[in-house]
Amino acid sequence: TTIGRIELETHLYYIWIDFLKNLGFMTLIATGLAALAVYFGLRLRRIITDPLLDLARVSNRVSRERDYALRATRIGNDEIGNLVDDFNHMLAEIQTRDAALRQEQESLELRVEQRTADMKLAKDEAERAERLLREERDLIAAGPSVVFKWAPTEDLPVTYVSPNVAAVFGHRPADLLAGRPPFAELIHPDDRARVTEEVAGHLRSGAANFQKHYRFRHADGSSRWIDDYTTVVRDAHGVAQAIAGYVIDVTQRRHAEENLRLAASVFSHAREGIMITTMDGTLVEVNEAFSRITGYGRDEALGRKPSMLKSGRHGPELYDRMWQTLGENGYWSGEIWNRRKDGEVYAAQLTISAVNDAGGEAHHF
Repeated sequence: TTIGRIELETHLYYIWIDFLKNLGFMTLIATGLAALAVYFGLRLRRIITDPLLDLARVSNRVSRERDYALRATRIGNDEIGNLVDDFNHMLAEIQTRDAALRQEQESLELRVEQRTADMKLAKDEAERAERLLREERDLIAAGPSVVFKWAPTEDLPVTYVSPNVAAVFGHRPADLLAGRPPFAELIHPDDRARVTEEVAGHLRSGAANFQKHYRFRHADGSSRWIDDYTTVVRDAHGVAQAIAGYVIDVTQRRHAEENLRLAASVFSHAREGIMITTMDGTLVEVNEAFSRITGYGRDEALGRKPSMLKSGRHGPELYDRMWQTLGENGYWSGEIWNRRKDGEVYAAQLTISAVNDAGGEAHHF
């Protein structure tokens, strides 16, 4: 039994010694393996993990910030390095296209802004033109001028007439446009042939504008004198396409002119001497009888005062009463002694009347 125990102990000792020897070797191997693992881990992190993490970080920033100028860092020349190059190249392409897109967007915004401003200006101009047109239309509608447009044919058919024709001439626009009656028939029979020939002559001559004066039949049957201011609308070849113009009722003016001519005739041919003065007594007109009676020609008398005819036989009291009566009544009449240019004294029946304006204010004697 004792011998067997010694053999067992000797055997375990050698085993333990061998174990310790092997343990050191194994530890050395394990340490080496651990060191290799750490080395390859760090190497793997440097060439694979870090580039991929940097790539992911840059990708996240680009996605979040839209900053295409960012770039990933290339570490090696392996496949991951190529991937980083491709990624950076893609970012450069995107940056270039984004810059071009931004530039185009800015240019488009400028064009849209300019177009908007142009449209607003055009709208404002159109509104202004429409307002002016409306004002002109309202002015025509309220005024004495009637706008006509005729076809350039013998009967002068009306193709347009302003609405105020009803107020000025009594004819409905719809009737004139329908030719009920034709415009030419509204021209006075004594003027019709002349007006028709004048229009035809102007159309042949190539004239752009002309004026006519004739009588026009009102809807109530009366004749009205009108002034017709006409423009011929021609095409590029000079062929008349339309006649446009406006007509004005000048009947009252014509009557006033006739009355003035009549008054002038009476003034000129009256046997009594007539003189017209301003409010301060300056002579502005005399008739032939005045020159015949006083001996002063018209040119000699104008600009002077009636005091040149004083005979010296009346005191200032007469003239004071004369002016007082004129101021109160606007009229004075009486006998007075005057002196002709040659010095001869003669008796005259003198009548002085104030000439008042529409407001009742005297402006001449």
